[in-house]
Amino acid sequence: MAEQVLNPFAQVFAVIFTFGLYKPEKSYDEYHTSPALSVRTNYQVNPWLVVCADVNGGWASCDRIKEENGPVERTDHWKSLSLVPGVRFTYVNKAKWQLFSGLSFGAACLFSDKEDEGGIRPTFEIVPVGVKYGGPVYGHLELNLGSEFGISGLAGIGFKF
Repeated sequence: MAEQVLNPFAQVFAVIFTFGLYKPEKSYDEYHTSPALSVRTNYQVNPWLVVCADVNGGWASCDRIKEENGPVERTDHWKSLSLVPGVRFTYVNKAKWQLFSGLSFGAACLFSDKEDEGGIRPTFEIVPVGVKYGGPVYGHLELNLGSEFGISGLAGIGFKF
């Protein structure tokens, strides 16, 4: 039952992650995606403005199957690496926690088994709301809307240098 509920969401994620190159041919396709790896650097311009850049990477693959329990006819693979500079606007800036929003635009390099599916694609990220809590080591939660991860929640741990 849980697989039936999660399956449509996973398909949507796979379509977004591959920038629309993965298109389900049959409901029997089996797809796999990696957790996205993201590294962000921030520069605090003033108490309310942060300039940032994200480097994101991940992969997706799909086993193409024509009929239920049928053999795998082929497997498609995609890898993505992106650089997405942006800004974050801090609305609440307390000693231990911040409330922020953000906007980023950049480019993603998509690698595929098929020569005509690779290349550079524009990418964007909108963070309607995010929360950061801590000191030199901090945690953050964000609601993310974008071309790479779709609508998702992102969480991470950061270190101030």
